[in-house]
Amino acid sequence: MKSGNEILVAILLVAWLTAGCAATQRTGFDEGKGAPKKTVDIYDIDQAPSKKHKEIAGFSFRGPREDQSKAFRYFIREAKRLRADGIIMHGPGDGYMKGRGIFGPGGGLIGFGPDFVFTASAIVYDP
Repeated sequence: MKSGNEILVAILLVAWLTAGCAATQRTGFDEGKGAPKKTVDIYDIDQAPSKKHKEIAGFSFRGPREDQSKAFRYFIREAKRLRADGIIMHGPGDGYMKGRGIFGPGGGLIGFGPDFVFTASAIVYDP
């Protein structure tokens, strides 16, 4: 029979191991034509491209705030793979915090904090 302390340690270990996980999601609409791109143009949501374009895929990445650069690297890698001409980084916006931990949004128990949802759109320029 396991003591209460051993069970508590096992529960805390599992919680600690799963706390740092990030989730990604890609919604594809269309793919660009040609070979994979070596570079893509990067735009901020406040700086839309001046060229006519269409969105070919939407990306999302859920993780802690410190994973923002990891999320953006994922978005760029996927945009290149899809042969996109550019990517518009939306970043976390309204409703960006998703609860994690026992107390929901904001967490607070044993190091749990909120997750952020980072989003971006891959685009191709109209000919």
